[in-house]
Amino acid sequence: MKSLMIALLFIMIFGFCDAASSKILLNEMFILREHDKQDIFAHVKSSLLNQTQVPVRMPVFLPVNEDSNKLHVHAILQSATQRRYEVQLAWTEDCDGGNYCHYGTIRGSRDLLVEENRKRVSVTLNGGIKGYFIPFACGAHCGDSSIGWSENGYHYSISLKAENLKTMIRVANSALMASRASKSLSADDNQ
Repeated sequence: MKSLMIALLFIMIFGFCDAASSKILLNEMFILREHDKQDIFAHVKSSLLNQTQVPVRMPVFLPVNEDSNKLHVHAILQSATQRRYEVQLAWTEDCDGGNYCHYGTIRGSRDLLVEENRKRVSVTLNGGIKGYFIPFACGAHCGDSSIGWSENGYHYSISLKAENLKTMIRVANSALMASRASKSLSADDNQ
């Protein structure tokens, strides 16, 4: 926890985010640890580090973490190449993407990502990163909302089942802040 606090202080000092955002990140990391008792992305991250050159962006906040009565979310590595990765978020460990078990998707790529052909709303994420939000649509069932952004020549997208703009921005910001915090921790560990 001490290293995490040092990393957050480093992020604040060098302008990656303000004090309020740093406090939110710390709180969200606490929520994730308290409700899941483990990093649901741990096994996916270790696999991705060996399979892709795309910097990994995984959120530390998912809205299901706030409600302990909801089911546990599983991270399933769908695909990974040197140029891209895709992780499915699901209610079951063996979900094949069906609506009954699918909760969302996290993607990173060197190439532009193909998204739903629906209205995009411009958003600004932490660090001034420009992105977009695509709201969900409902028919026989409700689809995913998506938030995407480009960072250092890489393209990222997180989608969650029928989620609102405010929550999607919070999820994306937690992925951005967590990646910056882990970079700070790595630099701190190497000294």
